[in-house]
Amino acid sequence: MYLTNIESRKDYKDCLALTSEIPREFLYDCGSTSEAPLGYTTTTFKEHLSVDEVPNQTSKCIGVYTDTDIELESEGFDLPDCSMSMPFEQLGYFKWLQANAHTKATGHRIEDKRHYLASLGFVRGRDKLTEDQLTILRHAHDAFWSAQVHNSGTCREDTLSPHLAELAMMIPDGEWLRLPQTPLKHYAKIKGLLTTAGGTYRKNAFCFSGKDAGAVQSALLDGRELNDKKKYQFFETPPELVALVMEKLSLQAGERWLEPSAGQGALANAALVRSEHGVVVELMPENAQALRAQDYQPIVADFLALGKDELGQFDKICANPPFTNNQDCAHIRKMYDCHLKPRGRLVSFASTSWMHGSQKTQIAFRKWLDEVGAEVQVLESGAFKSSGTSVATTLITINNTVNGERAAA
Repeated sequence: MYLTNIESRKDYKDCLALTSEIPREFLYDCGSTSEAPLGYTTTTFKEHLSVDEVPNQTSKCIGVYTDTDIELESEGFDLPDCSMSMPFEQLGYFKWLQANAHTKATGHRIEDKRHYLASLGFVRGRDKLTEDQLTILRHAHDAFWSAQVHNSGTCREDTLSPHLAELAMMIPDGEWLRLPQTPLKHYAKIKGLLTTAGGTYRKNAFCFSGKDAGAVQSALLDGRELNDKKKYQFFETPPELVALVMEKLSLQAGERWLEPSAGQGALANAALVRSEHGVVVELMPENAQALRAQDYQPIVADFLALGKDELGQFDKICANPPFTNNQDCAHIRKMYDCHLKPRGRLVSFASTSWMHGSQKTQIAFRKWLDEVGAEVQVLESGAFKSSGTSVATTLITINNTVNGERAAA
């Protein structure tokens, strides 16, 4: 066994490097002394010291590591009625919040948890909670105070609107929100809320990929609107429209292509079949995660915020950009002006609002499309209905020109 003082960041990094292959423990000393007042924290304990004393109270870290195969056991503190499979109302912490709503419970997450644990004999520094226990306490606290917003300290049907009362009965489990054993009378409305919030139904539960399902549940109980499709303007390209884009794009093997609003890969996957030299950009975190799961390496950013040199130029660009606030006009102009090679081609969806709108951006976009010789196809009504929107849509094809000549079709 080897023991060493770590008094600087360099010492700490050196120790990590030396012990990377063996079990190790690190103990942090915040620099307190026996004279320090009780109840101090690492950020406030030095306040009682005079200025000339403070520099001497340096924080230290002690590292202990060994090449012997050891196992340190750690048990979580025993919390009553604390299980991932229990509805909120049955949790011990939820019941404590109900009983102390006008005394010790204040709505402050850290303070409420501290008072609750103290009532159970929990001693900070000696007792520990598991990650699951901490998650349950956090969700119970959020659910209780969400109910308080609706003038009650419970989540029963007579205190929340009926569908929210049943939503509160669902059981958060990581990225899953599981249905209770009790049948839900308002399941259709709950399903609508959860689906709009990004959930996907799978075997008696809703999966929120990459999200904390308990946080989603708490936000909905608090009355917040969760609609990632609306927020990020994500409406996936249906298969028949993907085929139409690929036909117009005429992407060839070896050509470099860009999808600047890649979503979950509908257009990108079709492009990848034709050429492996592609780049995808996606702003929505959940979509970026879905792309990584398909072995893409997405640039997670707003396409409009990326500089010309950050992406470079491409032979072909295919896109389904956001439409609101003339974002489609801005996206298409940037694709052409910054990222399309000479004799390159871009094919992009757009709204129809620019066709007859009187805003300066819309007027300028119409004029510009005429100048570059764009081909505009108005799609049939409801072309994106299967993706959750009935907005009227166009498909715009533009060939970059060289010396005023049109690129080969």
